Formats: sequence, structure tokens, C-alpha cells
Amino acid sequence: MHTISSLFTITILFTKHQFIMKKITFFLTTLPLFMCVAFAQQPYVTPNTAMKYSFADLVACSNGTVILEGTDYVMTNDVTISALDSLEVTENILVKIYSGKILTISGSYWKVAAPTQATFTHYATSEYYATIRVETGSYVRLNNATFTYGSGIRVISSDFEMDNCTVNNNNFSSQASGAISTTTGKVIVKNSTFKNNVRSAFNSGANTGCTFEITNCYLENNVTENTNRPQINLGPAQAGEVTKIINNTIIGNRELTQVGGISTSSLMSVPTTYFIEGNTVKDNRYGITFTGSNITGTIKGNILQDNNTQNSPNLGGSGINITASGGNTHAIITENVISGNLWGITLVGNTTNFSTGPTANLGNISVPENDPNYNIGHNIFSNNGNTGELFDLYNNNPNDIMAQNNNWGVPEQTEELIRTVIRDSYNNPNYGTVTFMPPYIIPDVCDTITNLKVLYTDDCDSTLLTWDAPTEGEFTYKVYRDGALIATVNETSCTDVTFKPWKNHIWTVVVVCENGEESEPVEKGLQYCTEVPPATNLTVTFLDNCNTAKLTWTSPSFSNLLFNIYRDNQLIKEHHDITTYSDTDFGEGSHTWSVTVFIDNLESDPVSATDACLGIDETALPTFSIVPNPAYKDITISAKIDFHKVEVINFLGQPILSQSVVGNTATLDISNLANGVYFVRMVSLKGIGVRKLVKQ
Repeated sequence: MHTISSLFTITILFTKHQFIMKKITFFLTTLPLFMCVAFAQQPYVTPNTAMKYSFADLVACSNGTVILEGTDYVMTNDVTISALDSLEVTENILVKIYSGKILTISGSYWKVAAPTQATFTHYATSEYYATIRVETGSYVRLNNATFTYGSGIRVISSDFEMDNCTVNNNNFSSQASGAISTTTGKVIVKNSTFKNNVRSAFNSGANTGCTFEITNCYLENNVTENTNRPQINLGPAQAGEVTKIINNTIIGNRELTQVGGISTSSLMSVPTTYFIEGNTVKDNRYGITFTGSNITGTIKGNILQDNNTQNSPNLGGSGINITASGGNTHAIITENVISGNLWGITLVGNTTNFSTGPTANLGNISVPENDPNYNIGHNIFSNNGNTGELFDLYNNNPNDIMAQNNNWGVPEQTEELIRTVIRDSYNNPNYGTVTFMPPYIIPDVCDTITNLKVLYTDDCDSTLLTWDAPTEGEFTYKVYRDGALIATVNETSCTDVTFKPWKNHIWTVVVVCENGEESEPVEKGLQYCTEVPPATNLTVTFLDNCNTAKLTWTSPSFSNLLFNIYRDNQLIKEHHDITTYSDTDFGEGSHTWSVTVFIDNLESDPVSATDACLGIDETALPTFSIVPNPAYKDITISAKIDFHKVEVINFLGQPILSQSVVGNTATLDISNLANGVYFVRMVSLKGIGVRKLVKQ
């Protein structure tokens, strides 16, 4: 600061010497660039004074650590947001970070809520910034953010949520082994995309508790270094909590033969619970694995397909693998579709002496439905095999397994054929017995219709549905609108005349076969054909000396309509049920009343009427003149007859200025009136005359 002050003094002393002044000015304008370069060598730590920072604030405060290049923010060195401070991004910005530099959230609040996208990326092509480090006690909420060409996000004992974000093309570092790496804390990630990261999309330690909730995310082609890692690689959850992996899509790259799908482990016997449901796991080395002890988990409703990229049955390839050589691990496996893997399900225990191993429940309908051990089964297996044999379930484990009510990958669900795809005590006395009867017989269903079309008529009075029959033969069709059955027909068409044209609808057609079985539904949705029809013919009549405004209107030709009534755009009566209304709360002046039709929680366009209660007759005789008109101060009223009184009247017919007159001329001072429209009333023995007056 002393250097800058001295230079400013020199500038004042030489203001009369133009040649020297030009040199000094040039030096001053280049000085800030020099200062930024100098200070950029130092990391920046916010002062921990409970301040909220944006990246624009960091440019102003960080002495060159964060700078602005055009519209891009550039982080030239490490930045730490101290515990009492916060970092908030509420704009669409691009943040470029120098190679090897770290953004640290040091127990503080970090929020990204960009309207479209805030992007954090590297500064130079082929380089990676070091990482983003979220320290103990931080509170993080990220929405509409992209993190690319960094070295992962490290989360340590923090409350971390990410929604609608993208994490692509990230490397790893000593700080973060995965795109998101954690030790302890809770991490919630939903509706986000993870692609082309060098290592796992999610990574946590195998001996410390960190709870994950990963929901509705898309993962593809992660672990591009092709090492023995899964795309989701998690250790234990925190005590008393459940890690949830729900409704995600996890697609591998078949050229990356070492990469698995989902792995959960507890290698130091830390108790943990998992719930894995509704995921699609495809084209990985394996699908889902539990490894270790003290693990309980439910694997439900997943699609595990073609997880066989390594194509080495001795090294993997299971749709589901539960490995627990020390025992004390239990899995509930239900309603999964498992196909095209080297092994369907493998349960592996202590294969040295077969003394311990995992327990599993693949289906148990031998107990009542309210029994905690009840499991509907409904796992469906097909084409899981290697070396020319099929292996739906391999119980390489001493424990007996319940696996009832599943559909096994054999042509007929007989005990003899099912036994060919199961390995248990029947094949090796060291293995536990699998109870697999009865099987689940998938019911026959009709083929669905095709080419469903739904068209409105031009006047929106009806809707025509047409479709193509599934196969040759005679069928009955059930037609639904918004889930309610509206018709049962034998033809491949149906006309709907009872729909509401101002609402969005979904029509559904189901085939009913001769045996009574029904097909899967085929749906077609359309937006509304027309808006809610408006009311018409709104009129306003003033009664009771302008104390009441009576509104009347004409309703559309529909039943069960309600009306919303507005005065000057303010709702004064909601859900009125008749076509007339009396308003007694309006004030002076002109008003606009509007009526809308309200039906099915939708509202029509308004019909409006503007009027004012004058209480006067502008056409009455005799006539007179007002000069000037419009007027600012004085007006002169002149008539061909004598009159004895003149008044200025507001819109409600109320006198606000009055003067007695002798003769046929009068002058009024209107300077104190507000600008606007008034009426002048002249009172004579031959009648009353009224004319408009504009005050300006």
C-alpha cells in the first residue's frame, strides 16, 4: 500500500508536465498486472469473519489468487473458505483452476444454485486441478454444477448433498481416490451424471463409516484406468444408518475388463446395512457384490445384465456375489432380473474348511406373509453361464439357502431341470442345501397393441383413439382415461366424448386375450385441446345511490362450474356458484370487474367490464362551455342563460367544489384539485347541465 501511495503523490506533482505524466500513467496502469502475478504465488484463506463470498468477492479480496479473465474466473492458487465464512454461487459461471491447486471448504457452508450450470474445470488442456476438499463439519448443497478435469471431491465428516450435477473426466490424487471420495459423514447424490472418470465414481474406506444415498444417477465408463475397481466402491455406513443405492443406471465399457458395477464391503467387520433397489447394472466385470462380515443388505428389483466383460469365471462375472468367509453376513435377494452373466448368484464362504459363510434369503413362501422371513422371491434368471454350463445359483457355502418362488433359466420349471442350474449339497456335501421348489411361473400375457394414436376433433367435442391389433385373432380391448375405465370394445378404435378438453389426459389401451389374461398397458398422453371456456356478457349496474355494483354474466354450457370475481385485479370472491354478484366495497372512481370460470382447479381467461357510478346526466339541458378545458388553474363557465350555482363533481357524483353565481358567467379556481377527470354541473331555473372537465 505504501508503494501505491507514493506513486500517486508523484502523479500529482507532475500533472503540468505532459511528457513525464504519460510515462507515469503508463507505469501505473501496468502496475496491477504486476501485483496480481506477484500475489498469485500465495494461497488465499478467507479471514473467518462470518462473511459470505461469491467468486466476484474472491476476485476483489484475494490479492490475485482468484482473477477474472474475460467472463471466466481463474483460481491461480489454493483457496480456503474458513469455517465461519461461506461460498455461494447463484449465477452461471465458469471457474478455471490451475493445475494442482485445491479449493478447500474448511468446515464452512458451500452452496451452488446456478440457474443453468456452474462449471469448475481445469485451466489448461491435459492438466488437472488437484481436488475440492470438504473438511469436517462442512455443510454443502450443490445444484446445477459441473466438475470436470479435476482430481475428485474429497468429503470428510460433512453434510454433503448434490443434485442435478455432472462429474466427468476426473483424475485421482492422494486427496481423493474417486470422483467423490469420503471417509465419514453423509453423502447424498441424486439426479446426477458420472462418466469417464479415471477411477470409481464413488469411493469410501472399507473400515470407516460413511452413509451414502445415491439415487437416480447415471454412471458410464468410469475407472478408465481399467484397474480392479467398481464404478461404485463403498465401505460401511455410519452406525445405525443405511446406505441406499436406488434407481441408478451403471453401464460399463466392455473394453475395460477389470471394472465392476457395485461393490460394498466391510473388511474390518464394521457393522453396516445396505439397500440396493431398482438399479440397472450392465456390461461390467460383475454386477453387485457384498464382501466382508457384519453386513446386512437387501438387493431388490435390479436388472443385472451381461456383467461378464472379463470373461474369466474364476475371477468374477456374477450378477450378484456375496462373499463372507468369516460369516455374519446376510442378504435378502428378491425380484431381480439376472441374465447373461457368467454366474447368476454366487454365495462364497470359507472354502478352506467350509465352516462359515454368508446366509441369504432368495425367496421364502413357506412362512406367512407377516413373518419377517417371508420373501416373495420372483427373481428371474436367464442365460447365466460359462464353459458351456448354466449357473443361476452357486452355493459355495455351508449354509442352507431358501430360494423359493423364483423363475430359473430352464425351458420348463421342473425340479429336474432347475437342479441343473443350481450347485448345492446335491453336487458337493460341503455345500448347504438350496430349497428352490416351488418355482415362480411367469404368467402368460397377451401381446400389446401397437401404433396407438389419439386425435382431438377440430371442435374439441370428442377424441378418436385408433390402434393396431397385436396379432391375428379376436380380442377385447379395455380403454382407460387417466386410470379410469371408460369403454370395453371389440374394434381397434374408440371415440371418447366425456373427456374434459381443458385438461391434459392420458389414454391407455389394454388387450384382453381369450384366456382372460391382460397385456401390458400402452399409453398415449395429450395436452389439453382448449383452455377453460370463459364467461361472457359481463355487465355492471349501479344500485342504491352507487352503494352497490351488481354484476351479471353468461356461463359456458357446462355443469358444476364455479367463478372467481376480481375488482381491479384483486380477488374479491372465490368459487362463487351463480352468475350474479353484488359488490358493496368498491371506492370512488372507475373500476374494472372481471369474472373467470374455475373448474378442475383450472381457471379461464377473464371477461371484464370497466365502469364508474356518476350519479349524473351528462346530456341534460341547458348547455354551457368551459374554457380552458383541459385546465390547470382557473376555468370560466359561460351559458346563454342565467344560472345560480356551479359545482365540480367527482366520479361518484359527489360535489367537491361549489360556488353561487349571479348571471350567466362564473370563474372557478381548480388549482387545488388533483389531476384527473371531473364533471362540472351548472344549476339554473331551466334545468341542470353537465360537462366533463380535465384537470392537468
